[in-house]
Order: sequence, then structure tokens, then C-alpha cells
Amino acid sequence: MILVLPHVGCWEAGAAWTASVGYPLTTVAEVLEPPELFAWFVEMRRRVEITVLPVSASAAGALLGELARGGVVALLADRDVVGDGVPVEFFGERARIPGGPALLALRSGAPILPCAIYDDHAGRYTAEVREALPTERSGRFRDDVAAVSQEIANAFEDLIRAAPDQWHVFQPLWAESSSNGARR
Repeated sequence: MILVLPHVGCWEAGAAWTASVGYPLTTVAEVLEPPELFAWFVEMRRRVEITVLPVSASAAGALLGELARGGVVALLADRDVVGDGVPVEFFGERARIPGGPALLALRSGAPILPCAIYDDHAGRYTAEVREALPTERSGRFRDDVAAVSQEIANAFEDLIRAAPDQWHVFQPLWAESSSNGARR
């Protein structure tokens, strides 16, 4: 299965729990500078059985292989890190989100479940996992990726509305955002 998450709460808490019950996760992450910081980031997640792949051209193949083996892939998908994301309507405005989750679901047949891990600020976390999104092929592959990506954006809106104070994306998301992140 593919779990898609916005940057809400503490997804690593959910990842540690899934690993503890026998379902370690595989994810991708942007390569951070300096390299020592990225190595630390990868090691911290490895300790809770999260396999982190760097964002690269080969990551999709590795994730498809993980899904073919019955593994669980978790992707934070409310930031277009690479810059080639799929246009969606997000909170009433145009934005881009990664197309990778939709592409993986359509190519692998794996269900894609939106979820978030909320911090209750008392030392506990609550997971909300939504029903699988529709991922049936209906036309051109590009159009199907766009349709599934819009479904992801719609689900993220609801998950973020549940705890907007826990949403942490520190970069402009909307087409109307200026280069310094301020809204026009």
C-alpha cells in the first residue's frame, strides 16, 4: 500500500508504530546539504525502521519494487520538491504537488491511502487513515495521474483542516506566492 501524508503532526511516530507491528516503511526525501545532515536524517529514520531513498530518477523503480514485494511506501506529498509536480486546486488556488504517489498507484495497482499523524501535545499521537482513493485507469495516463493527484489534494485539505496549527511546510506552495513565500 501507499500512504500519502501532508506535513502535519509527526509522521515518524506513525512510521515507528507501523514498523513495531511488522510493517516497516520505505520513503523518499530530498537530499539535504551538507551531506552530513542528510546522513544524520537517514540514520535517525533507519533507527525506527524507515528506509529513506534520496529523491532521484531511480527512486520510482525502487518504490515499485518495494510495492511488488508487498511493502508499505509512505510519501509526504504536499511539497513539490523537484519542481515538476502536478497542477491541482489546493485550498481554492492552483498549486503543484508531487505526481509520484499517483504514478506509483496507477503503475503498481497498490491502494493509496491518505493519512496524518496528529500530536495531541500530551505525549500521544493519533493516526487518521482515510479510505483508499480511486485509482482506476480511465483514459490517458497523464490525465489519470492528474485526477488521482487532485484526489490526494482534496484529502489533504481535510486532514490539514483538522489541525492547521500542525501543518508545517516552509516553502511557497501556491502559484500566486511570491519568491519569499509571502501571499499576494
